[in-house]
Amino acid sequence: MSRTKITKQNIQRIKQELDRWEGKFSVQKFADHVAAVLGIDGLDRTTLYQYRAELEDRIEAARQRYRDSKADKNFGVPEDVQLADALKKIEALNNEVASLKKDLAKHRYKIIQILYNAYFHKVDPAELSNSVDEREAEKLLTRPDVQKKIHVLDQPMPPVKK
Repeated sequence: MSRTKITKQNIQRIKQELDRWEGKFSVQKFADHVAAVLGIDGLDRTTLYQYRAELEDRIEAARQRYRDSKADKNFGVPEDVQLADALKKIEALNNEVASLKKDLAKHRYKIIQILYNAYFHKVDPAELSNSVDEREAEKLLTRPDVQKKIHVLDQPMPPVKK
């Protein structure tokens, strides 16, 4: 069975769809929905599980929204159809903003961690600021000797002393 290739753009679209998801969440139903939206044949839950690390927070947020909506079943339901649609869009955008804020916080921490480790291990800042072609970087990052150097930058930060 061949694996379906997911691109970075597809991952971004999948994240947007997760932020817009309404109702009970199951990975199989979501995989079917995403396959229809993206027009990808052969997309199933096993393919999505490969990207679980990137999608986990948003999947949990979709499940939590469903739990919260069950608790507030008919609370605040407007009778105007346009208003209801606008509120749904606002809620979807708020969900997306919340997810993006979480992603941003993770990326900020990772940058601080890398910079701290680079400073601690006396990496020359000029080396870090060199521009690199994306294809060259991908090839370079697969080399074992480079991965050892990257591992140094990926070490956890020491605890803060109070």
